[in-house]
Amino acid sequence: MNFSEIIKSDCNIKRKTPTWSGQDVLEIGLTTQLSQWVVSQINAVRVWPKGVANSLKKARVILKIIVKSALFNNAMTLCVLLNTVAMGMERYNLD
Repeated sequence: MNFSEIIKSDCNIKRKTPTWSGQDVLEIGLTTQLSQWVVSQINAVRVWPKGVANSLKKARVILKIIVKSALFNNAMTLCVLLNTVAMGMERYNLD
């Protein structure tokens, strides 16, 4: 049993680097670096629909950027803390 061949096949299966499917049909194969560049270029293209769906998608993208920001997270935490304090004050000294 050749363990070096088994290790090579296991490493190829667990490979996390993206490869472009088009390199199978090209006369010359792409290097790993070039295939990663192609994948990043393809992933950078954002398709926007036409009409009302365009406005909705743009609004969703903007809201997603806002909600993922640290400022929004801190503001929500502050709101929860202020709400807790306000609820505690409302019940203070009541029978």
